[in-house]
Amino acid sequence: MSRSTPRNIDSASSQPQFWLLGGGLVSALVAWLFTGREGEGSPRFPFVWFDVALVALWAALPAGWLIGGWLRARTGRLPAALLAALLLAGILVTTLNPPWIPAALRELPFLPVGAPRGGLALIAAMAIGLLPGGLSSSCSGWSAPRWWLPAILIALLVPAAYDHARIRYFETQLAESLAQNNLNRAAVLAADLAMLQPRGEVAGESHAALAARLRERVQALEREIAQPLPSPTTVGMLLARGHQLALLGRVDDAQRVLAPLVALDPPHPAACLHLGAAYELRGDWQAGLDWYERARSALRRLGPLPQSAQPMLLQATKGIAFTQRKLGRLREAEAAYLQALDLAPTAEMHFLLAQFYDDSQQTALAHQHAETAARLDPRQFGDAAEQLIAKLAEHHFGCWGIFTRQSGGNLGR
Repeated sequence: MSRSTPRNIDSASSQPQFWLLGGGLVSALVAWLFTGREGEGSPRFPFVWFDVALVALWAALPAGWLIGGWLRARTGRLPAALLAALLLAGILVTTLNPPWIPAALRELPFLPVGAPRGGLALIAAMAIGLLPGGLSSSCSGWSAPRWWLPAILIALLVPAAYDHARIRYFETQLAESLAQNNLNRAAVLAADLAMLQPRGEVAGESHAALAARLRERVQALEREIAQPLPSPTTVGMLLARGHQLALLGRVDDAQRVLAPLVALDPPHPAACLHLGAAYELRGDWQAGLDWYERARSALRRLGPLPQSAQPMLLQATKGIAFTQRKLGRLREAEAAYLQALDLAPTAEMHFLLAQFYDDSQQTALAHQHAETAARLDPRQFGDAAEQLIAKLAEHHFGCWGIFTRQSGGNLGR
């Protein structure tokens, strides 16, 4: 009787469900400690974000349990523990971003997206499987090598699929940030995308090169803003400084600098536009909409607009459309987008409409405007339009019209 209790405890603690639960908790802790959360600090190669690491580690747990337990059963506890410590140390060193490790992994063109993360997660899961209690003799049949292949495929393919979806989402966010001139967020997104997809490109420019260019522009703006305005200060100087502050999302500073210009009757339309952009970058959609509407109202009070003022009216209308869209007022947003298209029937406006119709699940209209954007400016919007239409075909595969129209060849080529 006295000997049965330890055996029962050991048997219970060795069962797969207990091991998988413990491994899941350990992997969640590892993911939390050695990755970044979105919007917090600098993410670490190779896992980048907590959710990316968690998916990779959890997908690797079955394979790690099988292979690690198989090795432990054949090497003994002490060698298995030493090997587990060695593997975990290698994973921890990798997360410290030594320059030679990311370079080596990034220069393997045959690897699909997410494969390096899946491979490293598999090594980490194997280390957990090597630890005592990772495999019981009662379930040793499941550790046979014949189960390894499906488990390894799960460990590699699930992170790759998740990474693919993550990358597409953040590419959309990057395009939106660039369209808003949200330099800070665009620089962060480009840098994160460079870690998730080192070989990825945006309009023919690599994620890494785009991130470096945006970072340099942000730093240049910060250096300019650090210089005090000369005295006497002209309207042009105030507008330029307000524009710089708006680009960096420094709303309070922009409001202070532009206060004399928005206090006029009518307010200076350019000052209202800069404040609308600043609130938009902060994510305060209602305040941004109010300032864009004030800018448009101020322009209309000036009477017939000269040609030089048309870009300000277009910017105000585009800002109204975007903020209405973010507020969920799709009918008002569509009307503003169409007004902007009347003001400037350009490839950019057609592509913005394509993105709007994609978001609002109006597939045929999204395809139509994407196709027009690619035809008007194939160099800038050809690839982006093809990606958007491919997304439409993927998410709305029941729409026969997309497939039949897409079969006619490359867009704008």
